[in-house]
Amino acid sequence: MLFRSALLSYTRIVSASITNELRLPYNRITIEFPNDASNPAGQTLPFITVQGYSGVGVDNRIPQGRIANNYGLQETLSIVHGTHYFRMGADLLQQRAVQAAPFNLRGTLNFSGSTIGGAFSSWANFLDNFGGSGGTAGRDFGSPKYYPNLFRHAYFFQDRW
Repeated sequence: MLFRSALLSYTRIVSASITNELRLPYNRITIEFPNDASNPAGQTLPFITVQGYSGVGVDNRIPQGRIANNYGLQETLSIVHGTHYFRMGADLLQQRAVQAAPFNLRGTLNFSGSTIGGAFSSWANFLDNFGGSGGTAGRDFGSPKYYPNLFRHAYFFQDRW
């Protein structure tokens, strides 16, 4: 996980009773669960499970991750008028993100026991490359990447008297 942030702030005293503050925040959040690029089998090998044994291969939910860029604009105007102290402003946020969801790109093979033509264990079905009566094979097609974007806005007005 990696965080980067920056903030530009400008405060101006307009008069003895009016001040204005402008803030421009930015942050970037990077979360990655990469695949081991040095392992060529990990790039193509499906995740194999044999009923009753641990799975073999690279977890099919990786690689995944998210990069989110958040751009903000915050404006606050303060006015003193008699016994009143007014504050008003806005907070705007634009988030642009790229997300790689958990995606079964390399596929999964599940071997289970069967009783077709006699009783066969899940291990025997694995050796014969037969899924058994409850075996499955799965793979996702398409792209795991999507681009969620968000625009959030908030406004306020306050009178301290």
